[in-house]
Amino acid sequence: MINEERVRELYHIAKYDMTQGTKNSQMGHFYRSDYIWKELIKSFFTGTISFAIIVILIGIYYAKSIIKAFSSFDLEHISIIMVIMYVIFMIVYFLITYVVYYHRYTIGRRKLKELYEHVKRANKLYEDEEINN
Repeated sequence: MINEERVRELYHIAKYDMTQGTKNSQMGHFYRSDYIWKELIKSFFTGTISFAIIVILIGIYYAKSIIKAFSSFDLEHISIIMVIMYVIFMIVYFLITYVVYYHRYTIGRRKLKELYEHVKRANKLYEDEEINN
């Protein structure tokens, strides 16, 4: 005889595996701080590449005026401004990364706890069935 309650629990487990299983699996393997630090390290590289691409694109856009005024550039002053802009860009990028992945971890961890509750209920139903038989 089919136990409808057990089928319902197994359905929730299968639905979770199909929709969110791979996405939230990392939340079960890492503590919150480790997960966020891992994402911040990845963001350092992506943020640096993004900043470089933005600077290159702006340089290409203003190439004519840069070439005309190149002899009067104070490279020390420009490099200091670029470093300050890079630091500000990275601070903002890190803050956004922190908020996004903190939120994702919190939601993912909550959904993972819900999954564990379904697994516990399904196991309990299997145990009850074995005891009754």
